[in-house]
Amino acid sequence: MKNILFLIFTVLFLSGCMKQNPQLIKETDANKKVVVSFLNIAFNKRDPVKAVDAFTENAEVLSIKGDTLLKGRTEIAHSITNFLNSFTDIKYKPEWSYAEGEMVIIRWIIQCTPKENYLTCPAGKPLEFRGVTFFKLIDRKIFNSLTYWNFK
Repeated sequence: MKNILFLIFTVLFLSGCMKQNPQLIKETDANKKVVVSFLNIAFNKRDPVKAVDAFTENAEVLSIKGDTLLKGRTEIAHSITNFLNSFTDIKYKPEWSYAEGEMVIIRWIIQCTPKENYLTCPAGKPLEFRGVTFFKLIDRKIFNSLTYWNFK
């Protein structure tokens, strides 16, 4: 909960700075491109090893729904690979994005079909994940991310 409040206050603070600081606008655009590229390479191009180049060496990824904490590029790439191997016909689509300075927020949808039973969903039945990921970048590299997701 503290992380979410920190994120909200950071976004609100930076929103006032953005109007007056062209350098921050340039940094924001660059950071947003890094995140969008990472997600596209990971899920649409299905290349998690190349995708994790967008992360710092000691990056941390946290998934609230799955209570998963991943540390470092290797664990992150391994997790994405497991996801890609567990589902067929994966279609990733960003719904909207918001970025200011070092913070980028992406709301996304992934449609796919599990190869085996997945939680309460039987194998072969189409599934849709919806979520939002909060990214923090340092020097145009993803330092950490926090993902909330659900499926139907």
